Amino acid sequence: MPTSAESESIFLTGFMGSGKTTLGKLAAAQLELIFFDLDEEIELRTQQTLAEHFVHSEPYFREQEHRILLELLSETGEQPCLIALGGGTSIHSVNQPLIPPERIIFLDVPFPVLEQRLAACTHRPLAHDPRGVKRLHEQRIPLYSQAAITLALSAEDDLMRATDKLIVCLRELLWDMAWGIGCGGLCRVRWVGQSF
Repeated sequence: MPTSAESESIFLTGFMGSGKTTLGKLAAAQLELIFFDLDEEIELRTQQTLAEHFVHSEPYFREQEHRILLELLSETGEQPCLIALGGGTSIHSVNQPLIPPERIIFLDVPFPVLEQRLAACTHRPLAHDPRGVKRLHEQRIPLYSQAAITLALSAEDDLMRATDKLIVCLRELLWDMAWGIGCGGLCRVRWVGQSF
């Protein structure tokens, strides 16, 4: 099983609708990093949509999620990659040894912005219950906040500006990794906010 010491991947976490896939693809392309979206890989490798997985049960989906995360990390090895996690991936204990906090960037988007984005969403199994979404968001935020970098994004950040912010964060983590700083936990939490 791959460990954090063997993987050179950086991970994006955050709630549904925070922009992990969209921003991750754009930033990775500019930095010439290989990009994977874990949810997309699950659908590709199982030939089932996320909704179809959740018809079985959420535990069934989490088993598939863990298995495919293991596959991805095994396949990429020491090659630097950017992986957009699912909204619940990093909070499940079985995945945590594979995605250490010092390799994670949390995309922190205000809940009203997320709520607006999710209102038009039809493909996210957990997004159909507004009260449940709010409760889930409140439960997950403290866990997301354990990431090495919290990137604060607002409604005023357009796609280009948000991507530029993420690129700065990625460069910082890549620098830390090159010098062995990130694995030492010396930079536990850094806020990248409106001062950009």
